[in-house]
Amino acid sequence: MILRRFTQHVNEQNWFAVGLDFIVVVFGIFFGLQVQQMYDQRGERHAEQAYLSRLHTEVIQSLGFNKTTFGALLLLENFRENELYLDDVLAVFEGQGAVSDLTPRHCLEIQLAAIYNDQQTYLPTLSELLTSGQLSIIESEDIKTALSEYTLAFSALKQQIDQFLVSRVQLFEKYPQFVVYDRKMRDVSRVEEINHQCDFEAMKEHVIFNNDLTIAASKRHYFNLVLANQQDSLLKVHSVLDKVLGISHPETSR
Repeated sequence: MILRRFTQHVNEQNWFAVGLDFIVVVFGIFFGLQVQQMYDQRGERHAEQAYLSRLHTEVIQSLGFNKTTFGALLLLENFRENELYLDDVLAVFEGQGAVSDLTPRHCLEIQLAAIYNDQQTYLPTLSELLTSGQLSIIESEDIKTALSEYTLAFSALKQQIDQFLVSRVQLFEKYPQFVVYDRKMRDVSRVEEINHQCDFEAMKEHVIFNNDLTIAASKRHYFNLVLANQQDSLLKVHSVLDKVLGISHPETSR
């Protein structure tokens, strides 16, 4: 209808009407594009909120994964505790203390020295955002920065674990003569109930064992640093998501 009227005005050389028709067409197209853009933006905001909510749920699950699935064994705090026990053993072997000060717990921690675990899987929703090219719909630069830092920290930890696993030495498998296992051992996470017996005197005098233990303690220290960075990056993602989504956790506030 508009085209027919436009043609008629041109044939009649009614240039004012032609100009008016042209303005109406242009305005109609512009208005239609604006409405479409508005609907697209609204759809993106809905999708963004859905993604952020899913991310928040996954972060909460990841932060609680250690406690609900593996108990105390694979918590960062326990890896740090393992490092302290290894330092105690090495200090005694270097003459800074008596062998009699070492306990079955020190013996167990030597067994655990070569355990490495990243404790979480990569956030599934973040993986979806990256593979689908939808990360750009997230407006908050703080969230995008936090997710980027988390990705780098997660990749660094995975790479570190892969490198450590290649050269890992299970000390009690390599030196079985130095330990008598507690036959009642079932759940390694219940460390207070395990009563391994180590021949610390023989360990102290064995140069190669000392070298392997020193390397294991050094790896544990570096692993703890990289794991702490990954955990901190995940906590930052959680904090930024809470802020953007307006979520508070009074039960964990200090």
